[in-house]
Amino acid sequence: MEIKKQEDVYRLILLGESTQGEEKMEWIIRVNMSNQKIAKESVPKDYHLLGGRGLIGAILNHEVKGSCHPLSENNKLIFAPGLLAGTNIPCSGRLSVGSKSPLTYGVKESNVGGGFAHKCARLGIKAILIEGKPPKGKLYLLFISKNEIKLEEVPSLTQLGNYDTDAALLKQYGGNVAIASIGPAGEKLFSASSVAISDQEGRPTRHAARGGLGAVMGSKGIKAIVLDDSGCNLVKPKNPESYKVVLNHFIDYLEKDPAIQSRSKYGTPEGIWHAMEAGYLPTRNFSSGRFEQGNHLDPDAILKLAEERGGYMTACMPGCIIKCSHVFNDRNKNFLTASLEYETLSMLGANLGIGDLDTIATMDRTCDDVGIDTIEMGGTLGILTETEFLRLGDGERALQLLNEIREGTLLGRILGQGVVVTGRVFGVDRIPAIKGQGIPAYDPRNRKTMGITLATSALGADHTAAWYVTGDTVEEQIQDSRRKQIRFSLMDTLGMCLFTRIMLLDSLDFMVGFFNSVCGITLHEKDLLRIGESVLKQEREFNEKAGFGPSSDNVPDFFREEPCPPTNNVYDVPEEGLRKTLSF
Repeated sequence: MEIKKQEDVYRLILLGESTQGEEKMEWIIRVNMSNQKIAKESVPKDYHLLGGRGLIGAILNHEVKGSCHPLSENNKLIFAPGLLAGTNIPCSGRLSVGSKSPLTYGVKESNVGGGFAHKCARLGIKAILIEGKPPKGKLYLLFISKNEIKLEEVPSLTQLGNYDTDAALLKQYGGNVAIASIGPAGEKLFSASSVAISDQEGRPTRHAARGGLGAVMGSKGIKAIVLDDSGCNLVKPKNPESYKVVLNHFIDYLEKDPAIQSRSKYGTPEGIWHAMEAGYLPTRNFSSGRFEQGNHLDPDAILKLAEERGGYMTACMPGCIIKCSHVFNDRNKNFLTASLEYETLSMLGANLGIGDLDTIATMDRTCDDVGIDTIEMGGTLGILTETEFLRLGDGERALQLLNEIREGTLLGRILGQGVVVTGRVFGVDRIPAIKGQGIPAYDPRNRKTMGITLATSALGADHTAAWYVTGDTVEEQIQDSRRKQIRFSLMDTLGMCLFTRIMLLDSLDFMVGFFNSVCGITLHEKDLLRIGESVLKQEREFNEKAGFGPSSDNVPDFFREEPCPPTNNVYDVPEEGLRKTLSF
């Protein structure tokens, strides 16, 4: 089927038209925490060809009022694997977690690796939807296997860190499970809290970190979700022959692409090189774009130190052949954290004037255990360096402050609410946030193409909304940001890792091939692009209902007024140009 008109996008999604193969049995698991009732619902036809981020936007628009308070019983928390989850396609196991954000008060989808998405799909789960609100003080675990779905109270897990929580659940349920959990920050309903997803070793190192979704999970009284897919099989494509052809070509591409080979060697810290060279590395609360101790964060230095201590590169999810995650050990060669990502190195390192890798790695481990976003915390502590509460370069004090969040002290409760609240409380006027969410590790003044995406994404300042944006003129950059945001939304709907690159940069042949062969449908590239547009429309529609107008698509004033060393650029993309980026 070829989609010829915009309304045909909705006909395709609403009717779920399919041309070949047997219909896979899929379910929505709806958990009402007000009465602790669980329903296993058939998937509505309008959701058949949606997954991940696309499904979250649709559910929020259909079921959640834009005006609701994010921590009220009227908000809903959604776990949605991508459309390709459960298959043996490399890098296809990304999970989308979504809700109305307590940080931005708009739509939020946070994307994460781990084994949760694959197990969801192999259990036949299209989405887990948690709604309502339990009696105050009650804490529950949701367990799902092939033969059982149950809620049970878990008072013994109250205020445990994510590491102890995962250890206790692995001891109880065995090693063939995936766990989604919250730490003390989520239980305390802090707006910068994350949802931790267990990695392949059962450690809580993968985080749906952005947007404060851990607080929504805490408001629902859910400490953890445990999935056991024992006895379940791989998801089989509806068109196995065409699937096999595109799969072989895709694996061949991944193995030969030089950029992917570099990512496999260095992981995301290789971004430090580019950021230092171009001058967009957030340094000292976004006052500079180049860090004088940047050589300490050099990818070669990280790789050498990690290898000396017995560290190694690993996959963030089963089936990934890129393996871009560092396992970083301490001086005694004991596991410390995984992974030291570019964003964490930048925001907890350069942005705070800290160049010591062990300090940054310990802060990363602390954030993972407390269950709080390292990007938001880097921005929040950056705000604090403009006060008497934290000096630039003081890693020991920064660690103390993260543990105040764990303990829930008065100061910790302020910091746990993120960049904007902290800035307001301490009277700081340089607040690096867009739509309420802290800006990630790309200073918009020296990475203006990223600034367009950060300003215009409905998800707030979110680097995963689109990068690789190019163009010589502002108009070309605006158009390319729009083009890339559409493609990124498709990748998140399929559940594919963004580092596979070719689907974002060149033709959509692989994306079309996998979509058609797995779903048993015949679409063309332009059809998928229209579906991608519809995903972005859903998100902007929800934000409009939540009160976000066109004026919210902008960067903070200080980026337009203060030059950023070493280039001394300011952000000069016209506001009217930004507002055209995602006008449909």
